[in-house]
This record gives sequence, C-alpha cells and structure tokens, in this order.
Amino acid sequence: MENEEHVEPQEVVEEIAQDHPPEEVAEQVEQRETQVPLSALQKERRKRQEMEQELHFLKSQSYAPPPPQVEDTSRYESATREDLSRSQAEAVRIVEEKLWIRQNPEKYEKVNEYLPEFLKQRPNLCAAIGTASNRYEEAYILMEALTPKQQQQLKKDVVKKEAPNAPTSIPKAASLNHSVDVMNMSDSDFNAWRKQQKRR
Repeated sequence: MENEEHVEPQEVVEEIAQDHPPEEVAEQVEQRETQVPLSALQKERRKRQEMEQELHFLKSQSYAPPPPQVEDTSRYESATREDLSRSQAEAVRIVEEKLWIRQNPEKYEKVNEYLPEFLKQRPNLCAAIGTASNRYEEAYILMEALTPKQQQQLKKDVVKKEAPNAPTSIPKAASLNHSVDVMNMSDSDFNAWRKQQKRR
C-alpha cells in the first residue's frame, strides 16, 4: 500500500465516467478524493504519539519556576506596648545573664550541674527562677540559701530501699487487678482461695 502511485483527480473522473452515469460519477469522485491510504494515517498517528510523548517528557523534566515571592509584611505590623516591653525585658535578661556567666563561670557550672535536682526537690521555685531578670543568679542564690544538710542531699543521689511487699511499692492499678469477688464464689472455690491466701 505504501507504494501506491499518486493519481490525478482528472484521470479518476475519466476512469469512472466511462462505466457509470454522471450522478454516480460525482459521488465516486468525492469519495476517491477523500480516501487516504491506511499506511499514511498510521505514520501520521505514530508521529503524533511520539511528539506527545516527547512533549510530556519535556514537561516532566523541565523545572517548575519558583513560586512568586510574597513580600513579608510582618515587619510593618504594629506592635503593642506589651510586646515592646516584653522584647525589651528579654533583651535585658539575655545581656544580664551573659555578663553574670562571664563574671562567675564556676557558679554557672554549679547551677547547670545541680539545678535539675534542685527543681525536683523544690518545684515551687520554678516560677520564681523563670520570671527573674537573671535566672542563673536567682537559681544560685536560692541554691545557696539551703542548709548544708539540704545541699548535701542535692549533691548526692539519694536512693531509698523499698521494703518488699510494701504498700507503696505496688501501683494502685495493680492492686485493683488482684481484687477478688468473694461473694460470687462457690464454697469449693472460696476454700481453695483461702488456703492459697494462708500459704502466702
């Protein structure tokens, strides 16, 4: 089919006109002019598919332009007096703490080392230390206000030995799990349970 010769329309009209009446000739000429070989259509379709694939590939490979940058207008927002005073207090706190750390490096190390244990023993002082203008200095002063015995407890990890089967060693949920409904037991079940309790 690919090697079909191109036929001029005039030749087609003459060829059809010899055997058929003029009305049929006009119809057949129109049909013949609109007919295209199948191989040409297949080639055209393949080319179109290849171009679509290439276009799709190029779209997927091309890097998307970055989204337009939105101007940051937050710096133009008005601040309240409370915001300003808070930011000033925070700046003052940072400066005071840095100066205190520079002047007292050994006190700073002590505070960093013992503060977590100190706050476990005295959780009510967390707010006082947190709101101070110099948290390190406040923590050091409060830690030094302890008696020598309290300071020793702060420095060493106190490990208490628990007595076996002490009520404090059993969690509440576990003690509830071991509860027994004696009222709904049969006599034989109750006697067996009582013997087991006596053995303990």
